Amino acid sequence: MHERMNSSPRPPKRAVNPVGVAFCCGAVEFVQKRLSALSKSLGDKPYLDGDRFTAGDLMMTTVLRILKHTDIVTSEKRLAAYVERCTARPAFKRALDAQIGDFRKAA
Repeated sequence: MHERMNSSPRPPKRAVNPVGVAFCCGAVEFVQKRLSALSKSLGDKPYLDGDRFTAGDLMMTTVLRILKHTDIVTSEKRLAAYVERCTARPAFKRALDAQIGDFRKAA
């Protein structure tokens, strides 16, 4: 019988965030690149659509908050200020409370 050679590639390099969660295959670099583009697009505007807080800001802030256990967003000053500004909005607080309320009812 032939002995089968293991031809699988080496495991990819992993990056570790501040809380020790491993990210694989350049995922951190990919996210940083996308967030850099977002930051440039935001520019000096307070919100994605200029001076108006919209559903787009609500959704984007929700996504950016997912990364709060890392320094990926907070290391980009413009995005950190954007998240802070959006999460301080009464509309964001109402939406978050409504979402959490659904989970509380289900618990």
